[in-house]
Amino acid sequence: PLGMMVLLMALGGFANRKAEEKEIQDLDIRIHNLHENHYVNEEDLLEILSHKNQLIVGEGLGDVKLKEIEKDLTSNPYISEAEVFGNFQGIVNLEVWLRRPMIRVIQPDGRSVYVSQDGVVLPTSDKYSSRVILLSGKGTIGMEADSFWIDDYSSTLMDMIRFIQKDKFWDAQISQLEVEEDGELVIIPQVTKQKVSFGRPEDYERKFKKLMVFYDRILPQKGWNYYTEVNLKFNNQIICY
Repeated sequence: PLGMMVLLMALGGFANRKAEEKEIQDLDIRIHNLHENHYVNEEDLLEILSHKNQLIVGEGLGDVKLKEIEKDLTSNPYISEAEVFGNFQGIVNLEVWLRRPMIRVIQPDGRSVYVSQDGVVLPTSDKYSSRVILLSGKGTIGMEADSFWIDDYSSTLMDMIRFIQKDKFWDAQISQLEVEEDGELVIIPQVTKQKVSFGRPEDYERKFKKLMVFYDRILPQKGWNYYTEVNLKFNNQIICY
């Protein structure tokens, strides 16, 4: 048994050496989370490798630093995770998982960034744009930094936006939130003309229930254009102007 174990270890070591000597013939590239998320394609990945002098094809598998390639790929903010590994056929498998934009922040000076579902700031792209909720207003100053998206306020704000995006009615009705300097929100609806003073994002489910009462019961009686503003900031009240 001991002799057999030594033999198997020797054969395993021999196979590993042969694999390391194998010349790489091709790349098998797989990009996950591509649906409506075309910010990174195969050309972009090859450009990253070329820029980092990681050409791969034609090199020996043992000469390719797979972990360094993974690190190079995840230097792109749109790539959340990368796995790179080779096989005996001379193929290097390259898999990446993309971050998905969840919010677009448009700051008072016109600068614009995306924020991903995991709270990472992403640059905008010339080749693709996402249909996501817009945040605008003076309160967006500072939102271009990853550090903004780690406190309690931003966590609650993102939870509220997830709530909107999961609900078919609110997702269709709400396209933009104005953020005031004190962190209070104003909803800019898609269909009706009333701005909605929402307050800070806390207790958002109760506030949306009140807003639905306004749409279901008050507007049909008064007319869709009768009011110009709705205030949801006060408990158990819907104030209309």
